[in-house]
Amino acid sequence: MKHGITLIELSMVLVIVALLVGGVVMGRDMIWAANMRSALAQIDEYKTASHAFKIKYGCLPGDCVRATTFLTGTANGDGNHRIGGPLFTSVESHLFWQHLALAGLMSGNYSTSAPAPGNQYVAGVNFPHSKIGDRGGFGVAYFGDYNHGTAIGGGWVFPAQYDNALMLGRAWSDTTSRVPLHPTLTGSEALQVDTKVDDGRPAYGKVVSWRSGNYSGTCLTSSVATSAFYNTLNSTVRCSLFFTNAF
Repeated sequence: MKHGITLIELSMVLVIVALLVGGVVMGRDMIWAANMRSALAQIDEYKTASHAFKIKYGCLPGDCVRATTFLTGTANGDGNHRIGGPLFTSVESHLFWQHLALAGLMSGNYSTSAPAPGNQYVAGVNFPHSKIGDRGGFGVAYFGDYNHGTAIGGGWVFPAQYDNALMLGRAWSDTTSRVPLHPTLTGSEALQVDTKVDDGRPAYGKVVSWRSGNYSGTCLTSSVATSAFYNTLNSTVRCSLFFTNAF
């Protein structure tokens, strides 16, 4: 005689399914947390390498006006203490990584030329991969002091002391921008990074987000600094981050 499934048996099945799903979610969160720690360790590595370069050679990597006198297979910067320039098209943003790698201060082999096909600058070729993010990478560019109206980026950035900033993002889909401007994180992921390093607020502190425009979209709840928070309800990749005054 056949019997249908009992409520107790059904309950046990549901409990097992819940445990499995919970385990998958917990495992995914643990992997993300580990990758985030690795990405933050990358940032510390780049800051340490840049500082060591300045001590050894007396100039800023990427910007160094006499790099070719002690490094081979590279080019010189303009020596104005700014890495890159307006519109993110300066080769210095790629020379920064090339100088550090050629000096033996970081691993990798970085080119200032865009790879074919497409001729678009990409992580792993022109700048380092990030341990987190959707095809994420790290870029460097000078943004200036937006608190006093001298920053590059106009109304797309929040008022902050950016100077030579480190960016976490994805390569922009054009053939001119040499830094990863495109979103690479969800709002929840960006919040976790900001909270771990800084204050969790996208408009303030050492870690900030784009204010508006194509680079942020729905990453934030508002473009007004005082009411801007990371949009954790949107699970799509819409965020990229600045680490201000990094070098």
